[in-house]
This record gives sequence, C-alpha cells and structure tokens, in this order.
Amino acid sequence: MLKLLPETFGSLKNLINLDLSFNKFVNLPNIIGDLSPLHRLNMHLNDLEELPHTIGSCSSLLELKLYFIQLRVLPEAMEKLEFLEILTLHYNRVKRLPTTMRNLLQLKELDVSFNELESMPESLCFAVSLKKIECWENFCKHENLAGIYWKS
Repeated sequence: MLKLLPETFGSLKNLINLDLSFNKFVNLPNIIGDLSPLHRLNMHLNDLEELPHTIGSCSSLLELKLYFIQLRVLPEAMEKLEFLEILTLHYNRVKRLPTTMRNLLQLKELDVSFNELESMPESLCFAVSLKKIECWENFCKHENLAGIYWKS
C-alpha cells in the first residue's frame, strides 16, 4: 500500500484521472497542485485528515471523491475549483464546510453524509447548479436552503 507520492509525480502534466484509493496516505503532498489538468481525484479509504491548500490549483477538477478518509477540514482554497461538479465527502469527520463553497458555481452534487456537520453554510445557496445534497446522519440544521433536494 502506498504512503507517499514522489515529488516527480507533479510532472505528469497530462494526467486527468488519479485514483489513490485503498492506500495509507496520511498527507497528500503539495505537488498535487501541479496536476492542473486533473479531472478526477479519488482518495477513498486512506487516512488523510486534511487536504493541502494547493488542491485549489487543480483548476480542471470535475469530480473529487474523498470518503472514508478521516478528513476533518476542507481548505478555503476549494473555492478555486470553479469547474467542480461532484464533491463526495461521506464518512469523514468534517465539522464545517468553508463559506467559500458559494464560488463552486458548477457544483451539481454534494454528499456530506455521515460527518460531524452542525450546520450548512448559508452561502451554499449561491451554488446555483446544485441539484442534489445528501446530508445523512449529521447534526445539521438546513433551514435557508429551500429548493434543493435534501436526503437527511
């Protein structure tokens, strides 16, 4: 099982799909930001608690799957993922979503089920492309989000 990516991994300038699932990553190196053409990143079943701020440099990212990884915090740099359509974060330890999620104008699906969320940011209402939010088993209050399909 992998624990680290080599620094030279950032030189894969044509990489569009990266699946690092079922490994032992505790940290995702900053070089992930060098993979700007990346469309899909899947990291499920690892031990990551946080993402590097350089994730915001993955400007072509369409799909980000980060489930069953012990994630606690999402970086504010997520706001730079302007083409992100699917964000899957279920079975983590996230307590709050960044208010900058309002800038994810292409986001269509958000799954934050089975986390430790206490509320959803009101700014999420500005993510006008959202069609589906799954928020099962959280401590979430979700008033102010009328018109969005909820499963909770």
